[in-house]
Amino acid sequence: MRSNSPGVVCCIESGVLEPMTVRMIESLRRFGGRLASAPVLAVNPRFGPPIAKQTRRRLETLGARYLHVGAQGPYAWYHFMNKVRAVEVAENELPGADVLTFIDCDVLVLDEPADFLLDGEADVSACVPPDASLAVSTGPGHEREPYWRWMADALGMTLDTIPWIEALDGARVRMYLAAGIFAFRRGCGLPRLYRETVTRLLDSNVGIGRNGEHWLEQAALGLAIVRGKLRWRPAPPSHNFEMTSQSRYDPRSLREAKLLHYHDSLRPHFWQEFLRRVASERPEHLAWMRAAGPIAASPAGLPARAVAEAMRMARGVPRWAYRRRYHAYAGQWLMPTSRAMSRSASTPPPVGQEVTT
Repeated sequence: MRSNSPGVVCCIESGVLEPMTVRMIESLRRFGGRLASAPVLAVNPRFGPPIAKQTRRRLETLGARYLHVGAQGPYAWYHFMNKVRAVEVAENELPGADVLTFIDCDVLVLDEPADFLLDGEADVSACVPPDASLAVSTGPGHEREPYWRWMADALGMTLDTIPWIEALDGARVRMYLAAGIFAFRRGCGLPRLYRETVTRLLDSNVGIGRNGEHWLEQAALGLAIVRGKLRWRPAPPSHNFEMTSQSRYDPRSLREAKLLHYHDSLRPHFWQEFLRRVASERPEHLAWMRAAGPIAASPAGLPARAVAEAMRMARGVPRWAYRRRYHAYAGQWLMPTSRAMSRSASTPPPVGQEVTT
């Protein structure tokens, strides 16, 4: 079996992402198995205030390297471009790693995610979607199929070239992978393909349903793999078990989870219920989690919070402009003249109903 040297990359920015990222790395070091000793790069991938000194000290204690780099290109406003940038940077900044795993900051490592070590011959490993909700399409006749045709056109592809995969509930869907946690082999070309795919989709003012550009980056991961003809394999659902305060709870999935994508589950309002579930299904993790406590508020001081808020507002302007154009092109929103903008060959076919994703 092929053996690889692993590395881990994540995003961090001033604010609440600081304690979340620190918590993720703490869990990785404690419970990550062969991944526990991997070099970790925490990338602050765009202009903004630096992280707090106490956060930097904690990262150093955990053996994680912090790197503040500037954004590249015209889409710094796009909230998921930070992930694309971090993945790009990691390939150069973690030269000793054969396999790089990107992990969202709102993740707890509960056990070794063996599939992300890529011991076989795959170039990429990621989890399939749970079902046909959110942004996927099940093919002709599905309400989101026109948007997938639009994305394929923007990338110079046809829908026939996008493979079918099986969602966790057995639904047959176009290739769409969870981009919050995935692993890729150094040198396979994924970082470049990932950026190119996201950028070309944004250049074409594409969107998916009423959420506009929100899901583009996640759809782009699978599309980049197809464009690059990369070898990939699905990771088991244990490698991305998602829990929110509003979602249905499956005790068995928590019991089997290697990576817990907790979303808002570590916030104070849900903390006691979260501990109850851990005590029931993962008692070996309870003492550590209880001692760590719920995710605290941002450690950033008032000046840093003010700068971050100013940056958030500044990024909101191009985001608003993008969505205004997108909804006009997609026929979901009419200009004040009461007619939709004229469509070109690069815009999607008319959609007969509003799409809820």
